[in-house]
Amino acid sequence: LWERPLLDYAAHAMFDDHPDLASQLKRWRSHTLSGIAPWLLWRRLDPSRAFHLPVTQLENQRGERYRKRVQALAMGPSNHGATLTVLMIHIEQFIAFGLVMLVMMLQPDQYYLSEVSWLQDTSDEAMWLSTLCWYLALMICEPLYVCCGFALYLNKRTWLEGWDLELGLRRIGARRTQRRTSSLSVLLVLLLPLLLMTPHRSLASDATDAAPLDTRQQAIDILASPAFMPMSIEDSWRLRNQDETGDEDDGDDSESWLSKLLKYFIEQWFGDGEQADADGIDLPSLADVFRFLLWVIVVSLLIWLAIKAPGWLRQLPDTRRRSRPRTHLAGLDIRPESLPDDLQSAVNQALRQHKHREALSLLYRASLARLVSLIPDGLAAGATETECLRALQSSQGAHPGVQFLARLTPVWISTAWAHRPPSEADISALARAWQQAFDGGGAE
Repeated sequence: LWERPLLDYAAHAMFDDHPDLASQLKRWRSHTLSGIAPWLLWRRLDPSRAFHLPVTQLENQRGERYRKRVQALAMGPSNHGATLTVLMIHIEQFIAFGLVMLVMMLQPDQYYLSEVSWLQDTSDEAMWLSTLCWYLALMICEPLYVCCGFALYLNKRTWLEGWDLELGLRRIGARRTQRRTSSLSVLLVLLLPLLLMTPHRSLASDATDAAPLDTRQQAIDILASPAFMPMSIEDSWRLRNQDETGDEDDGDDSESWLSKLLKYFIEQWFGDGEQADADGIDLPSLADVFRFLLWVIVVSLLIWLAIKAPGWLRQLPDTRRRSRPRTHLAGLDIRPESLPDDLQSAVNQALRQHKHREALSLLYRASLARLVSLIPDGLAAGATETECLRALQSSQGAHPGVQFLARLTPVWISTAWAHRPPSEADISALARAWQQAFDGGGAE
């Protein structure tokens, strides 16, 4: 119930609409009662609840359509919806436990209870205190949980549907229709008078600095007097440390606090609890327990990183690919074995068969194969013809082969995409120009 208003607000805020409390209450039926029954029964146990909730509330999918939509969102990379739920449960429990410990620390000494006594307390006051602290932790974590689940939902829709492109085009259209004043210029205009003001030295600070040192010493002596800081000696009982138990306990000094804790629980569960208390077992402190939990978390994190690291490393760009020769560029095969040994004869043969596109394709692929070593590594294999030409012109614009490619590229684009091939004479002239550019004096 508490997640639906938060999701409704996050969905409106996504489109720069921040509804107030009154408008939220007016439409509470639309976002609260719509499809509420399954989410109060079996879907509340869904580990990816925050990720799947927008399918019902925002897309209004029900029944079979809901199941198909959830299956579609599960495609592609993992959405980590279940991981988010587990993470937020742990954060919520840590915050609730920290609030309880804070309340215990703020209690007066005469009402102080040890951590073990509080954990064993089953009174109504302890139950109400635990419930209140848990509810405060829920108020802190619930908005974060809902917004993170909604962000995962938007990310998956962006990956599957290119939804961000549609929103970006809408924002571009809105910016063209509205002319706004730059906020930075307004801020500079407002701060300009403050920058022109010259600060003056405070007279009060001079008077304070001139105060004699003996006045400070007198104030310290007065505050340290028994009237302000009374001291008293009190006697109290405490448990003896292991070092004070005598020679008969020397054999137990080597035991760690973890072994003592396990021994205590075993004797409490399977033995006589009164005998265990009479033996004076030194229980670990709260700091030791937290230290143990911290080590468990660190070891678990290292194991998780060891499992996930190979997948992350595979997603990183492979630097070894730079040393490998390119085989395809602009969607064309530029391997040497795919090209004829005698390019001029192959072009003339294609012209005799009236295959103008094939002749130009041979010239274009052969040009890219000769210039492949000059192409920057950052250029993708699926780059367009124009992008390949610009990359070569920016790095080797004076190269004869690049100059020939600038002449050939428009002709090839017109033939390949517009289906307007040139005449046979023009193709023959391009073949002779290719021979001069690459075999006549152009270096590879």
